Amino acid sequence: MKTQSTTERRERFEAFVLQAEQAMRANPRKYRITIALLAILGYLVIFGILGVLLLIGFLCVWAAWSGHAWWLLLIKTKLIWLFPAFCLLILRSLWVRIKAPTGYRVRQAQCPRLFQEVAHLSSRLQTPRIHRILIVNDFNAAISQVPRLGIFGWQRNYLMLGLPLLLELSTEQARAVLAHELGHLSGNHSRFGGWIYRVRLSWCRIQDAFAQMNHRSWEVPARFLEWYASYFTAYSFALARANEYEADRIAAVLTSPHKTASALVAVAALPTLDHEQYWEPLCKRSGAEPTPPDTAVSEFARHVQHRTLDPTQYGRLLSKLISRKTNLSDTHPSLPDRLSALGARMELSLPGDTRAADEWLGSMIGPILTEFDRQWRQANEEVWKEQFARRERMTMRMAELDQIDHAKQTREEQWEFIWLSEQLRPDFDPLPSYERYKADHPTDRAADLAIGRLLLHRNNEIGLQHLERAADEFHLVNAACEYALRYAENSNDIQLAEKWKRRAEQHYDLELLSRQERTLLSPQDRLKRTSLSDEALAALRQQLQVIPEVESVWICEKDIKILPARPVYVLSAQPRRLLSESKREAVLERLRAGVTYPGNVFVILTSGNSNMISETVRGVGTKLF
Repeated sequence: MKTQSTTERRERFEAFVLQAEQAMRANPRKYRITIALLAILGYLVIFGILGVLLLIGFLCVWAAWSGHAWWLLLIKTKLIWLFPAFCLLILRSLWVRIKAPTGYRVRQAQCPRLFQEVAHLSSRLQTPRIHRILIVNDFNAAISQVPRLGIFGWQRNYLMLGLPLLLELSTEQARAVLAHELGHLSGNHSRFGGWIYRVRLSWCRIQDAFAQMNHRSWEVPARFLEWYASYFTAYSFALARANEYEADRIAAVLTSPHKTASALVAVAALPTLDHEQYWEPLCKRSGAEPTPPDTAVSEFARHVQHRTLDPTQYGRLLSKLISRKTNLSDTHPSLPDRLSALGARMELSLPGDTRAADEWLGSMIGPILTEFDRQWRQANEEVWKEQFARRERMTMRMAELDQIDHAKQTREEQWEFIWLSEQLRPDFDPLPSYERYKADHPTDRAADLAIGRLLLHRNNEIGLQHLERAADEFHLVNAACEYALRYAENSNDIQLAEKWKRRAEQHYDLELLSRQERTLLSPQDRLKRTSLSDEALAALRQQLQVIPEVESVWICEKDIKILPARPVYVLSAQPRRLLSESKREAVLERLRAGVTYPGNVFVILTSGNSNMISETVRGVGTKLF
């Protein structure tokens, strides 16, 4: 079966999503019925396959009992072992387990105002019961439904409220956010969507299982799976996006369009301000302080309480939010589209003295902050110490390079000096230095990458030309695509974004193929004579001859299509005598770990499962001894 490229899969998915959105606009009721029928089709196929396999298993038992000849054929072709294995895969796929979310659990006695708010909104929306409320340390609010019975449901409902969100939003804004999340439960939106999600997850797991089976008998079901999973996921994507608009509408009814719009803008904008004004400067302190602060989250709470909006930063942030377009990488519509649906305009307001955290959490703010301080320090302590030590090493190296006259620096030292200056000196402009380095070393594509990055950061599109050149180097393609895509998205250039997205997807496919070439070896692979020099062969011979269990060794190369300049070697060793399985593994481990090879290498023994490959190696390879 022909494998589709990443770009082809994405384009097919996007076409399915657009088709689903058109169907939903034309006839919403018919659209939901279509999704339900697709889900039922999934159930029918799952249980149909399981029933057929169980029937075949029963017939196999009957054949063995009655002595039919085709029973021996099933054993000889090993098909008999596929049936119980696949039955187990189907049964496991039906039991989709979703882990319960984690957070600081609050109870009604601790936060009565919060529970009253949730109960009031739940009553108006007629939602299922919220079993637990968790406070989490991120700027978010969400409903999580954890099924007790896998694909068959019976949900436990969790409400997660981010402490930063409650600290930075007014009570009215937070109420709109809460109404939005509970709105997903209203009218069984979340039940239906959760059921759809679990069916989709089951099919994804079954699809993965089929992908690992190379037997021709699975080719037809695999084709069906590929179509069904993509089509079903696309249709559920459209449903999820429609539910976001519906939840916004519900929030506007329960609060007001203005308050809902204000909450949407705050949720979109404030995390960026938090990062730029607090978390990024805090993390930079790891270069000067050996240990992280004990009260990082508490300090953040004090920071946002006294924050004021800088007009320049505010304008830049709103401009970026306005330029965002709805795309198919996220089920959430863009902020401008959501505000347009509410008939509201974009405006960011701070909570002042009416923070939701004060009203809903009350005296529990202190214990929650203390716990989040502890968790943050525990999660960041090791990384913080590593960054501090790394900064010290960089500073020492910078001092060493500073003592070397620029004219006497090697190419590597010149590059390292510029890079360290960029990292360690806040007032240093690295662009002129990279450009001078590029003039001296015009073929260095890493310099093109650095220049392109810096130019695009300054909104100079000439940087794209440098990224094009940088992408000529296989190992620089991902970084070049990342910088170009970021520029295209910030510039709202859809065509440019599509161009670089395709480039990134093509490179991803090549990376997968390259990884397969370098990690898999089969009798069908083409092998050729090694290009190693006599000196390299002699060095290998010297290392291998001291291994007493090995009598002789041959070496050749695997024919590589991607990055052929980086050879992959195949080394076949013949043991002096017949070895047990444990001895074979010990010899292989010594050959792999105890010898320094000039590149990637497959190490095999002449006997056992690798005998056919070993014969090819002896036929085309070079005998070391």
